[in-house]
Amino acid sequence: MKRFLRWCIPLCMLSAGCQDTIEDPYDFYFNTPNLGEKAKNIEILYSDSTFVQVRIRGPVMERINEAGQAKEIFPEGVEIEFLDRYGSITSWLTADSAVRKSGDKIVTLRDNVLMRNTENEELRTSELIWNERDGNIHTTKYVEITRSGEIIQGFGLQTNEDMSEYEINAVTGRFKSNEIDKDFQ
Repeated sequence: MKRFLRWCIPLCMLSAGCQDTIEDPYDFYFNTPNLGEKAKNIEILYSDSTFVQVRIRGPVMERINEAGQAKEIFPEGVEIEFLDRYGSITSWLTADSAVRKSGDKIVTLRDNVLMRNTENEELRTSELIWNERDGNIHTTKYVEITRSGEIIQGFGLQTNEDMSEYEINAVTGRFKSNEIDKDFQ
């Protein structure tokens, strides 16, 4: 591929009437910062063994190369759906903006972040970080979880993709007393 690009890029530059002042076209093409593209109304599907596990939608996605690492930016919002093996949605995640670092497989969601699951539990925060590799979602920011008559607040959270188990740090909130008694017996 490198040999092909060394030949092809200078030829394209000559045919366009440009001067070839680039020492290594391969480095120019693959390592130039901020080479990017922009797409509208996107939908990305992640699958494993033919089963779709995650669906990502957004009105705009920009892909840039910054310091040798590709980033996908969703500046106008993003919606993520986590699915089970049968294609049923287990949880939803929305935010006003998001950045995905392709190499690290880390997605940082910011501003008006809302996560819901099928148990009608809602998580609200200003920032969530999703690790695609292990399915861990966490934050150190203020969080608020609302569920059937309870509001749980804290700073810092760790959960899984379907929000079936979560751990909150520095917890405060309004709890149903009979539910607390069951947990501590």
